[in-house]
Amino acid sequence: MLLKYKYMNLPYFLYTYRLAINSITRKLNLNPLRYHSTQIALLAYWQRKLNGNDVLDDKGSRSKLVKLIEEKYTSDESLIYRRAAVTQLAFGQFGSYLLCIRESIARKGLSIANIKLMLIWLPLFVFLYLSPKRLQRKIVENNNVSFLKEMGIDMKELEPRGSNESR
Repeated sequence: MLLKYKYMNLPYFLYTYRLAINSITRKLNLNPLRYHSTQIALLAYWQRKLNGNDVLDDKGSRSKLVKLIEEKYTSDESLIYRRAAVTQLAFGQFGSYLLCIRESIARKGLSIANIKLMLIWLPLFVFLYLSPKRLQRKIVENNNVSFLKEMGIDMKELEPRGSNESR
């Protein structure tokens, strides 16, 4: 739909949803491809919009993308836990955040990255309490934009000046 029709963010919600503590979407998933699934979809969208095809069209390109993503996590098995910890904290899941820190330290010890991860909770926790939705969206947006940039799509170059279109 995004490729055929214009879209924009609305200032109000058109839906409601129910949150259950044991729902499948609240469970911590540490599969790198699932963790990056939204970013992969964004990459495919922008490639298709700009080039007419995307990385998911071709089996070779798809395999290359999977290899590129998985290599990061193979070379540093604590990385998925650090990334998941930040996401869990951004969504107020403090228990899952602590679990991820513990697992990251178990795999890599008290590295600089793990120490930084242990220290970010206080300011993020305060900001989450003061402005939760805005901060959550900003963290997710920054992660997605960084991923797209790593894959060769710079969102800053694509944004028309003064446009209200959503990414």
